[in-house]
Amino acid sequence: MTYRPARDECLEQELRTYGAETVGVWGGMTDDDRRALHPHWLRRGGRIDRGER
Repeated sequence: MTYRPARDECLEQELRTYGAETVGVWGGMTDDDRRALHPHWLRRGGRIDRGER
């Protein structure tokens, strides 16, 4: 799956703000998908790898 920069920012903001309590559609993902992603996101240090800018 490929994300665009705005989606990355949106997804990261939702994971930072609501974490496992997330609801709705943020960052192009459903709430169930984000809940499943949250523990992995935390283990990676809470940042989405965006590569070089």
